[in-house]
Amino acid sequence: MSDNPTTSNRPQSPDATAAYAERLLRRAGAEHVPSGILHWSYVAPYRITSFDGVEWTAVCDQPTWQQLHLELHAGVKREGAIASPDAVGEAVAAYHARGEVPIAIADARYHTPRRRFVAQVMAAARAAQALPEPDDAAAEEILEERSAFFASALLPNRSHGFELLPHVHFGLTVAFVVPRALFLGDAAAEPAGLEVDFDDGEGFRPVEFDTRVEVAYTDELPRHVRLRVRTAHGPRSAAFRFQLAAATAPTPNQTWRLTSIQPYAGYQANGTAWVFYGAGHTAVVNPVIFADGFGEGATSLDDVWDRLNQQSLATTLLARGLDLVILGYDSKSAFLQANAFLAVACIQKAIQERVGSAPLVVGGGSMGGLVTRYALAWMEKNGRDAQTAKYLSFDTPHDGAWVPTILQYFAYYFEGRSDSARRLAALVRSGAAQQLLWGWVPSWDYSGPITTNALRTVFYAELRALGWFPSRPRKYGVANGTGNGTGNGVPAGANAFDWSGNACVGARPNIEPNPGTDQYLGEMWLGGYWNKYYATNVPAFDSCPGGTNGFFGTAGDGAAASGYGWTTIHYRTTCFVPTVSALSMQRMGDPGTNPSGLPSGLDEYTTCTSNLGHVSVTPEVKQWIVDRFAPATADEADATPAEAALAL
Repeated sequence: MSDNPTTSNRPQSPDATAAYAERLLRRAGAEHVPSGILHWSYVAPYRITSFDGVEWTAVCDQPTWQQLHLELHAGVKREGAIASPDAVGEAVAAYHARGEVPIAIADARYHTPRRRFVAQVMAAARAAQALPEPDDAAAEEILEERSAFFASALLPNRSHGFELLPHVHFGLTVAFVVPRALFLGDAAAEPAGLEVDFDDGEGFRPVEFDTRVEVAYTDELPRHVRLRVRTAHGPRSAAFRFQLAAATAPTPNQTWRLTSIQPYAGYQANGTAWVFYGAGHTAVVNPVIFADGFGEGATSLDDVWDRLNQQSLATTLLARGLDLVILGYDSKSAFLQANAFLAVACIQKAIQERVGSAPLVVGGGSMGGLVTRYALAWMEKNGRDAQTAKYLSFDTPHDGAWVPTILQYFAYYFEGRSDSARRLAALVRSGAAQQLLWGWVPSWDYSGPITTNALRTVFYAELRALGWFPSRPRKYGVANGTGNGTGNGVPAGANAFDWSGNACVGARPNIEPNPGTDQYLGEMWLGGYWNKYYATNVPAFDSCPGGTNGFFGTAGDGAAASGYGWTTIHYRTTCFVPTVSALSMQRMGDPGTNPSGLPSGLDEYTTCTSNLGHVSVTPEVKQWIVDRFAPATADEADATPAEAALAL
């Protein structure tokens, strides 16, 4: 097999009718769009027309708010007409850092093609008929002005790796705030008379902008929040759904705010370590540091606890007298080295806080295993005693992770039209993703090698210079894939999902095919431009043994939620971390190989009897970890089977 796997992109000639509207609307300048915003999507009637602020007819939620806001910003013809998604994200992050939930309101005038024009274009597209070349006069004739008014609470975007997660507020008490800076759109007059019904049984109440309002709910039922306000366009109303969940993590005994010991590539990482004392402890005695993995934004303690406490693993370790230190990052997608230097700070803090001299256990799930591997190796190389006896990696992509290249293309291709695609594209572009992914493509139209990514090359060169693995601790590993070469049953080359929007938009991505020359990956089209993708000498990663992730499901769900046509999802999951990677066997050129008996970078490891979700804990995996890191005491060993079961 070639050492230089590639992908190729072959654009087809655009459909003349479908491209007509795109050419016309691109020609529409600010002089044709007095509102400063030209809204144009590929289906009619547009979803945004339901949100005019006049009637209580449409209920928003966060994905819808983000999608509609993206569509408005994509059509900006006058600078400052509405803030960008990135600017909103930066503003929202400041409220999240204070433990507040901001409510964002969009109040905008926009221009959009008249329904008659859209119907004509779509009818012509279906009949493959041509339309006359557009001119400037036509741009003014086909557009009409409308208003949009919609609101939503904006919670942190969350993902498990590259799999987007629902927006949920953990905890039944919510600190809301309605920032004036997040009242977006026209600024002809200051909004006034804001009232909000938080669906807590208290009805509407006056709320001042930029003022924190704490609301206590009694259960986890979804909330239907309503607001009304006087704007430059008259009285306006909006409603949105808000999902609550009881906090899953217990209250930490300590919380450490940490800063990395040094910056990397100019970036100074910050983070939080949540400390939980083991049974009978009033301080840190037997520290076990578990680092979070890759994803969007900052670490959520509840998310990590949910994964770590599968099968009651975390509570069992605590009951056995281990003190858990969960390391989270302010940016889960920052360079691995930057967060590794944060892990060094966490190790040093644990040593400083520890009572006694018990050696540390250090490791993490997914990317967290690589972050702590680098940190321990760096400390050894630089003469800093980590006082660590055991290292644990849990389905860590030691030799690389896999996200289907066709979905990387998909995210880039639709990021200007779909908010979920925009989020996925940002994740794929991030520094950590470039370092983690065995195959990475930089853009929707890329044709070339996928394994020569500079950031990944540098990371592994640095690891080799540090000794590859730390030598002092005994190294343990868990793989969520099978240990006998059995794949996940996803057929190579099959269609993953079929998104048939209409003649103007759609996609048909395939499962990664078996290796060969110009193997078909799938196709997608937008605005009449049709692109087909091929791979040469890329292994069939999607089907191989390993921890799985719902990449195709996430992309297909995003396509369905866009409102463009219909989506049929055939396969939701693919391999994310091949077994050979989780066991550091240097076999990524043949990820379907049977790992049994092959040399590993780990001293001891376990696999699963079937290919499971990435970072899944089974009863067998739990027992394997407990036996090696928190073995039973003599009294527990003498207990009856029933008593032993209760102890776990």
